[in-house]
Amino acid sequence: MSAYLQMGNDSNNLVLGPSKISGFSGLILSPVNESQQDLTVGIKKLRENNSFDIIFDPQLYCPQFERGQLGSHAYFPEDLDTADYSSDGWWNKIINKLVEEVTLLEVDAVCSPAPLPKKYTADYYSKIVEIYSKMSGALNGSSIRPVMTVCAALKDLAQVEDALQIASIITTCSPNSVYLVIESEVEPRREISDPNMVNLMALVSLLEKSGCQTIVSHCSSDMILMKFAGASHCASGKFFNLRRFTRSRFDELQDEGGRQIAYWFENNLMGFLRRADLARIGQAGHAEFIGGENSSNKFSEEIINQFRSEPKKPWLALSWRQYLNWFAATENQLSETNAQTIVKSWLKDAEIRWKQISDEEILLDEERNNGSWIRPWRQFLGDFSKLPI
Repeated sequence: MSAYLQMGNDSNNLVLGPSKISGFSGLILSPVNESQQDLTVGIKKLRENNSFDIIFDPQLYCPQFERGQLGSHAYFPEDLDTADYSSDGWWNKIINKLVEEVTLLEVDAVCSPAPLPKKYTADYYSKIVEIYSKMSGALNGSSIRPVMTVCAALKDLAQVEDALQIASIITTCSPNSVYLVIESEVEPRREISDPNMVNLMALVSLLEKSGCQTIVSHCSSDMILMKFAGASHCASGKFFNLRRFTRSRFDELQDEGGRQIAYWFENNLMGFLRRADLARIGQAGHAEFIGGENSSNKFSEEIINQFRSEPKKPWLALSWRQYLNWFAATENQLSETNAQTIVKSWLKDAEIRWKQISDEEILLDEERNNGSWIRPWRQFLGDFSKLPI
């Protein structure tokens, strides 16, 4: 089981060169950010002295207003927003062109095309199954693995029965692998504490128990919940905005929605900290709160050294690497050990530390960065363990 890096704009330098991150076994390509020609060149570089599992995500689920390079790819339909999704001919055309492109790119796997629906219904999931089956058939005889894209909305997972219904439909064609894209409306840089997360965990567990390896996309630190539920793989990207999938995630007009800010990810608190927060916690006599588990890596050391030698130098790129190194190392750790025992322990300890921070009135830079998601997450673990699945 392994972690996947969701490639974004100018992401190749994250896994190539002297400042590369480690621990990611797979890469998920982004045609939103790169044309077919760019991907061709990029894949050749990625293949040199590396053994990444490279997956192509056609990204038909992208919002209308931010499609970047998608229009330059032959498979991407100009009439995506107005087409009749029930038309077999329309889907056959997309799938044939998609298979042609990924064959030329020589990727290892390709996700099935799946648009965002106006409403998530049983018919929508049945259509996803049908599209996947068509693509799988078109790949027959190819070395490229088919992966089923499954889009779902967190708000629609209000009951465990919702997860059961989706899993029942999705597994009718016995896919070997699913790429799970969860739509939520949490704002950038905030952790999800929606109680429906329990039913998302149930969906992951049901898919895995059916023999379908699940790649949960757009994760942040909630990756530990997905691993607790048994997810085979989790994926994340360098921009915190992209660690969630929302229809409004690209809106630069939101309150700081599109602005990139440097954060340190701390396993001991299971949260993101600003530079001033690191100093405050240390000055308050809790230096032991910083650098826990995989939060301590070569990039965290670079960050600390830079703070000392060049305090005014930007550290955004280093912060991406510090977080992603934590993500990959932690995903792999939870794959190889008893994830449930470890995650329970981490969250229990994190809650104690956040209480100490509160009791001692150590005020962090962001008002809502207060560990308030930790207790709900602990409750999710208990509720999930009691589900009749």
